[in-house]
Amino acid sequence: MKKLILTESDITKIIKKSIEKQLNEDKFNIEVEEGADENENGIISKDELHKHFDLDDDGQVTPDEYDDHIDDHVKKLTSEVKKIISKLS
Repeated sequence: MKKLILTESDITKIIKKSIEKQLNEDKFNIEVEEGADENENGIISKDELHKHFDLDDDGQVTPDEYDDHIDDHVKKLTSEVKKIISKLS
């Protein structure tokens, strides 16, 4: 029996191609959350952006609110990637 030796880079490329193939076949629905463009005019105004990051609606955006908001996006994306990977296994 022959051994197949793959580098981490090789494995990453294989996984990426597999996920892209699955996504192209529309087997996965990735939910996109509502964005900061509240009036959906294709432009995010300063007020819309500020409101998007002002998590406690106090009129101020703190570094912690900004970090929490970004962390929330990362968690949601990570969850979606895990769902895709689980369907591939």
